[in-house]
Amino acid sequence: MRVIVVLYLLFLPFFLYAQNSLSLASEAYQSGDYQKAKNILKKAGHRGNLQAQLDLAKLYQHGDGITQSYKNAYYWYKKASVKDGEASYEIAHIYENGLGIDKNTSIALQWYEKAAKQDNLSAYFRLGELYYEGHIIHKDIQKSIMWYEKAAILGHIQAAYNLGYMYEQGEGVEKNVTKAFEYYIEAAKHYHIDAQYNVATFYYTGKGVDKNIEEAIYWYEEAAKQGDAQALYNLGQLYYHGEGVAKNKITAFEYWMKAAKKSHIKAQDALDMLCKESSWACK
Repeated sequence: MRVIVVLYLLFLPFFLYAQNSLSLASEAYQSGDYQKAKNILKKAGHRGNLQAQLDLAKLYQHGDGITQSYKNAYYWYKKASVKDGEASYEIAHIYENGLGIDKNTSIALQWYEKAAKQDNLSAYFRLGELYYEGHIIHKDIQKSIMWYEKAAILGHIQAAYNLGYMYEQGEGVEKNVTKAFEYYIEAAKHYHIDAQYNVATFYYTGKGVDKNIEEAIYWYEEAAKQGDAQALYNLGQLYYHGEGVAKNKITAFEYWMKAAKKSHIKAQDALDMLCKESSWACK
């Protein structure tokens, strides 16, 4: 116990110094003194402070208050990458896109793999994409699914959607609409617009889940709130025919008008039809 206490007392001053440095850097940045913030972060970064290294790398990468420099961003990400997966991921991104450095997809892949070993969520997803696309690495759907699943488990919404699509289409896996629905609804709950539309359609048709018009309407409305033209059109159809809701041509008109403004052809045709039925719809 005494040894632990002694070690704690030895490291406490360094910890307090590091925390104080980050606070001072943040205050300088917020006040617009970017040069001071940079200098404070550099001192802390050279002393091995991981957060300072990451913050400084991001400042250089995005040119936040200082001259943008991918070379300097790379330098600080490289230092941080010893301990941090986010830094490794950013280095991979720099190599893949040739940002201030010669483009090298092979090295980029190595860094993505390193970031994944450091449990970086973005790296899981990017590897899933790369194995699916097969552009800079041999296409391998099974590996793509493996990486997407790792990302989805940790809450990556696009990864969940992609898995839903792959199970729905039977792409690289046995077609399973029930499992597709499970992935879609997970993404839909986190406001993924395409997932919301798909969940609505699954409920409407009874695909992969018991048919439920009320749930279908709910999810069409969620997608419509985000401007999905097809969802808007479908809601218009439901209100026009009184399917799952009280028949209401005015509400149908409103949904079709919103869809038509997004150049939805069928919605424009529906408005023409409604105009012929009811003169008020022609105004």
